[in-house]
Amino acid sequence: MSLILISKNILRRFFFIILFNSFSAYANDFADIHQYLQEFHSSPFLMMDRLPQQIIAGKAVNRGVINFQNLDLKLDSLPLDDDLAATIIDRGIVNFRIDSLDSLKLTSSSLKNIPWADSYWPIYKGIIGMRYADPNFPNSKNFEDNLNYISEHSAQAIAASANTVAIDQLSPAEKYDLLVGDTNWTLTNYVWAQGKTYLS
Repeated sequence: MSLILISKNILRRFFFIILFNSFSAYANDFADIHQYLQEFHSSPFLMMDRLPQQIIAGKAVNRGVINFQNLDLKLDSLPLDDDLAATIIDRGIVNFRIDSLDSLKLTSSSLKNIPWADSYWPIYKGIIGMRYADPNFPNSKNFEDNLNYISEHSAQAIAASANTVAIDQLSPAEKYDLLVGDTNWTLTNYVWAQGKTYLS
């Protein structure tokens, strides 16, 4: 159970980095979005460190604190008086009356497009360091087999080869490090280090 919690913790951190930086891209017109994308293209690493912003009374206000010390992500943001849940909910419909929830029939539903189940991204496979699209990845239940494969076929060597097929088969962590220009492969090394702590 603790392995699953650690995996979820890492995935949650990764998700918050992407989610809160994508809030920075939110804009009321395409010019702002275009400017954001140009800035992201010129310096992805700096843009991914940018704090999320909210426009309050026509002024951009940074929300939260990002602390990357020891890879510990912390996002603290107190609610403001003018925060509205409707701004982040689909169609902006929010129910504030608990007594009317039953009439909305929210306890069951069906979808036109049924989502599929996914792996829980186990530690023994490298969490988000797993090369799920690589047909040669061992997918072994032995952590060391999977780690040895990654070590013998390093992301750095694959990126340097410019082989687009091999690059497409990199793990999500490796692609993230590649995207932000992190030549130390910080996220990739971090997720694989989680499994090493279980080796004795």
